[in-house]
Amino acid sequence: MTKTQLANGDYIDFPTYHHQKKPTKNKSIWTIANAKEEEICLANEIIDKDYKTTKQSKIIGFNVKRQKNKLVILGEDIYKKDLKLSRFEQNNQIWHGYPVNHMARNSDKPDNIILDKLYTNNKINIIERKRILQGKPLWLLNQSKLQ
Repeated sequence: MTKTQLANGDYIDFPTYHHQKKPTKNKSIWTIANAKEEEICLANEIIDKDYKTTKQSKIIGFNVKRQKNKLVILGEDIYKKDLKLSRFEQNNQIWHGYPVNHMARNSDKPDNIILDKLYTNNKINIIERKRILQGKPLWLLNQSKLQ
């Protein structure tokens, strides 16, 4: 595993199981080009914009990548090939992140505070916020405009 320092002095780790060719039953994979660089950007933004919360002594953050007014596909799991939401966890100043299927697991849904911050910072629109909260897919929203 390779660690890289983040802007705040923490580190990010890149577990090999999230960078394999195929996802496993319990692990999603990054499919976005330049995944490690994208992970660093997503993690730095989580820290900088405070898209995070503390749960059971673990810091958990969420983020998306928006490009040309569309949410970008970050990765896949064995159930979906178009995961657009990422989750990052920090333990002892070391972060690691992975694409999440917010439709399959409640723990992979950001809470309202994080969703509000993502919305306020134009990372997601109001429809995407509602769909994430309800555990509905985001793939229908590729052409949606920020509101």
